[in-house]
Amino acid sequence: MNMHTKPTPAVLPTLKAHNAENLAANYASETVEGQPGTTVIIIFASKAAAHTWYPSPEYRAILGLHTDNSEVIAMLAIGFNLKDTLSNLDSR
Repeated sequence: MNMHTKPTPAVLPTLKAHNAENLAANYASETVEGQPGTTVIIIFASKAAAHTWYPSPEYRAILGLHTDNSEVIAMLAIGFNLKDTLSNLDSR
């Protein structure tokens, strides 16, 4: 399988339908540790929203565009709000 080298435009409407957005994508990343690959960060309003999007019919209809043409590892990570984090540090 080839590494994913460009974004799949078909995924963008599925994200919009679930109030999510592509926060960052690096299709030419330089691996300094671990396996090489593409990094895409998608932001959702909540973990529950991500779990609603992933099995959605509109995303499932195009999932093969990713899984059949690239080596994909999908993960859900809990992020943080930078503004709130900095505010909490300032209040110490």
